[in-house]
This record gives sequence, C-alpha cells and structure tokens, in this order.
Amino acid sequence: MAAEKLVESLQEEVTCPICLEYFTEPVTLECGDNFCRACVTQCWQGSDTDFSCPQCRETVQQRNLKLNRQLANVLEIVKQLNLHEAKGAGGDGVCGEHQEPLKLFCEEDQTPICVVCDRSQAHRAHTVVLVEEAAQEYKKKFQTHLKTLRKEREKLLRLNVIGKKRIQEYLKQTQTKRQKIVSEFQQLRQFLEEQERLLLAQLEKLDKEVVKIQNESITKCSEEISCLSELIIEMEWKCQKQGSEFLQDVRSTLSRCEKAKFQQPVEISPELEKSLSDFSQKTIALMETLRKVKGLLPRPWLCCRDATGRTLSLAVADAGEKVAGPISPASAPTSGLWFAANSGLQCLLAGGVLLHWARCPGSSSLSPAALRTAPAPAPAPASLCLSPSPSPSFTLPQRCCCSASGAALRAAPLALAAVALHPAQR
Repeated sequence: MAAEKLVESLQEEVTCPICLEYFTEPVTLECGDNFCRACVTQCWQGSDTDFSCPQCRETVQQRNLKLNRQLANVLEIVKQLNLHEAKGAGGDGVCGEHQEPLKLFCEEDQTPICVVCDRSQAHRAHTVVLVEEAAQEYKKKFQTHLKTLRKEREKLLRLNVIGKKRIQEYLKQTQTKRQKIVSEFQQLRQFLEEQERLLLAQLEKLDKEVVKIQNESITKCSEEISCLSELIIEMEWKCQKQGSEFLQDVRSTLSRCEKAKFQQPVEISPELEKSLSDFSQKTIALMETLRKVKGLLPRPWLCCRDATGRTLSLAVADAGEKVAGPISPASAPTSGLWFAANSGLQCLLAGGVLLHWARCPGSSSLSPAALRTAPAPAPAPASLCLSPSPSPSFTLPQRCCCSASGAALRAAPLALAAVALHPAQR
C-alpha cells in the first residue's frame, strides 16, 4: 500500500494542472509552477501583456519558458513504473486471472476483460464491446469535457483579468480624487490663512489709527482743560478782591477770557470712517461666503421616532439654533400628523424645560422662540404638542437619537419628536 501511494504521489507531480495528463515537454514558470508548453501557451493566447500563471495568478514573463529537464526525467521514470505495475497486474493488455489478451470492455463494470471473462458468470449478462471501440468512444467524451472545461477556464481567466483591470482603474480614480481633495483643501486652508492674516493686519492698522487719534484727542483735551483750570483759578482769585485791587489789570484778564478759543476734541476723519466701513463690508462678504460654503456641506440632523414607529428626520442649521425638515419625504409621517404652515412646535425637555420652536417667516424652518421652565406640575418628559392646534398630539419614544448640537439642543437631554414642516395635507 505504501508503494502504491508513493506511485500515486509521483503521478500527481508529473500531471499537468491544465490538461490533467502527463506533462508533454514540461516547462517551469518564474513562480515555480510547471505546465505543458503547449497548454500554457494556449492559455496566454490573445494577451499581449499581463501574463499570469494559470495556477497561482502571479504575473510572469512569457519568454521565460524554460524546459524542466529534471521533471522530464522523473516523468520517464513514472511511465516506467506504470508499465511495470501494469505487467505485474496482467500488464501488456493481458488478463491477470486468465492470462488472455484484454480485447473486450465491460460497459457495466467499466473495465477491460478477456474472452474468458466475457463467458464467465460475472460478465455473461453485461454489455461488452471491443477495447478499441470503447477507448475511442471514451476519448471522444473526454475531449468534449476537456473542451468545455477549458472554455470555462478561459472565460474565468478573462473575467479575472478584466476584473483586475477594472479594480485598478477604480483605485486610480479614488487615489486621484483623494489627491485632488487634499490639494484643494490645502489651497483653501492657505487661502483662508492668508485672508485671515490680511484682515487681521488691516484691523491692527485700524486699531493703531484709532488709538493714535484717541491719544491725540486726550492730550489736546488735557492741555485745554489745564488752560481752562488756570484761567478759572485766576478769575476766582480776582473775584475775592475788593475795590481798586479787584480792578487792577481787569482789562487784561477780560481780554484773555475773550480771546481764549478752545478746540473741540479730535474727531475721526472721514478717511478712517471709510476704512472702517470697507473693513466691515469685507467681513460681511466673508461671512456670507462661509455661510454659502457651509450650506453645500452635509448638515447635522435630528432623527426620532413617533409613537407609531415612523422614523422622522429634521436637519439642524445655524449651529444648532434651527431645525428644518424633513430630509426626505419618505421619512415624513402620514397626513394625520402634518400641521399647517403657521404652526409651531413645543417640546418638553428633560428636567421640566419647555422649548418652543416657532416658524421662521417665509421659510420652512423652526427656531427656538422661547426657552423657559414649565410651570409646576410639569408634564411628563415624553409628551409633545403642536400649537396653535391642540391636536394632533402623540407620545415620544423611550429612546431618541440625536446627532445635532447647539445651544438650544444642549439645554437638556432631548425628548423630542421631529415633525414634518410642510403645509397641512387634506
């Protein structure tokens, strides 16, 4: 038994994985796998580049088809062993039991037999044909199956090559997109940093000009106040005197009072006011541009379920200060839960805080109009009502998922149901 297994192992080693027969002119690829030269050449027909091993799929070079002489020698040894084995078991086409030539083939037992076996009890009722006819018939069947299998293998090989190329194209596209996104955001960051630097520099210049005007005004005003104080002290001192002493140099004192002209504090020049106005306009334009850019990006949204289990979604805008919705009509409730355009939304947050969302004029969004503590006794945190209409009302689910953040939404843990903000459907 050990010898038979050894022979079987040798037979497997000298069998081509493509045609499943003994190697014919065996060649070794760069990856180390062995094939018949004709088999591997046929597999590579129609492909000018990207030659791959039919077994391990490793890329190889077609020109490197080296004849494996050692494997060819082993193949001859295996053939000799098979011949010797056949002789030991009635080889050379001889029946091992009757020592007669194996000229017949039993269809039922699928084995060659001699004329004596044909007349025996074991094969008497079986269908028997000549060995040559059976061999020719089965070779045709084998060739048919081999043709089908080879076609399937070729089809899979082509699909594999196409799939690899397509995946590589997709990977190249994603890599290109990734590089473009990184480059665009890097340029955007550089642009924003440069704009920030320029705006801050302009603001710093305006600060210095305003401080300069302020210092000049303070200095001038201090000088004027000092002169006024001296003149007031002198006149008060004069007023305390009597008669001729009071009248001495009175003309000079009055003349100084009449000639004294005190300047008003330095005001901001029109040029500086224009610079401040221009800077404000630049800031407003920048804020508007950033707002538009933010509008193009994905927004946070609030997702809740009503008592019927329907999933409702509201988009959160303006740093969590507004909600607008729904994101998709498919997530909206049925018409029984829709409310009119002038309706508001009141939500009771955990901790007895009542948040009232009012509709923004001319839009389909709600903003927090009032945030106050509900009067005692506070209703249950799971209640929600729509105003001004007292109905419909429903109960919030026990679990509420929220991906938004903001001052209004951070007031307390949310117990909020999102409602479609559309006109009532009749």
